[in-house]
Amino acid sequence: MHTLFCIAVFASVDSIAVALTDLEQWKEFKHAHEKNYPHPATDAYHYAIFQKSLKEVKEHNAKYEAGEVTYSKKLVKYSDLPKEQWPQLPPLLISDNFIEDDISEDIGNVEIPEAIDWREKGYVTHVKSEGAICGDCYNFGAIGSLEAFNKRVNGELVALKTIYPLNDKFGQCKFNIMEAVNTTVRGFKHVFGENKLKAVVGTVGPVTIAFYASPAFETANNGIFYDPTCKKNDTYNHSVVVVGYGTELGEDYWIIKNSWTSAWGDGGYLKMIRNRDANCHVGDWAMYPV
Repeated sequence: MHTLFCIAVFASVDSIAVALTDLEQWKEFKHAHEKNYPHPATDAYHYAIFQKSLKEVKEHNAKYEAGEVTYSKKLVKYSDLPKEQWPQLPPLLISDNFIEDDISEDIGNVEIPEAIDWREKGYVTHVKSEGAICGDCYNFGAIGSLEAFNKRVNGELVALKTIYPLNDKFGQCKFNIMEAVNTTVRGFKHVFGENKLKAVVGTVGPVTIAFYASPAFETANNGIFYDPTCKKNDTYNHSVVVVGYGTELGEDYWIIKNSWTSAWGDGGYLKMIRNRDANCHVGDWAMYPV
């Protein structure tokens, strides 16, 4: 009887320890994301959602450590909110009339490297944030390849600003002409397919892509992101910059630069699977300035 009582006590203590661990992480989460719920019932409501999110992350990361999935996850600033309250990425309006351009003159006879990272070559600026301004990912994606183009032409890396702060009255976003640089851009060339994308990234520089950012993408941390739930009929809803590519443990990957601050992903970047049938449309549509 005494033995059974001890087991019960230790089991209870262990449960309390786990709960306290969750509670400590909850406090750290609120501090990190500047969240405050003064009413106990409201705090308890969000804490319960946070615990569910934390459990999902832990279970997924256990699979990552076991080699069952290719990437890890982490909590994000919305992890204490119901999924329906997370920001929704609107579809990108990409015309079906785009014609693939001839890239041979840009690539020339240069040998395409097996791996490249333009961050190491000084062609990539700091990670930016589109914040809650207007879902301006398309501009941020385009500006990333323009910054690299300016570096290639003028020899200087300049961090461009894409927009003015949101005008609360009109809710409009527009290019900040005050941040323009003295670079002539004839236009953009469009590239379709992972092989051609690799050729351009490997020889010309960072390239803007459009793809489908699945719900799993929002909580991606590190490793190589691969989402088997992505389908060919998924709608393009996000734009980022491909700043490199390589191979790790037999898996080919792209290095993408996002615009959701350096707190997202791996310092604002993420490796995404390459040569896996353009998973989540990565490689299906790309463009770069000329």
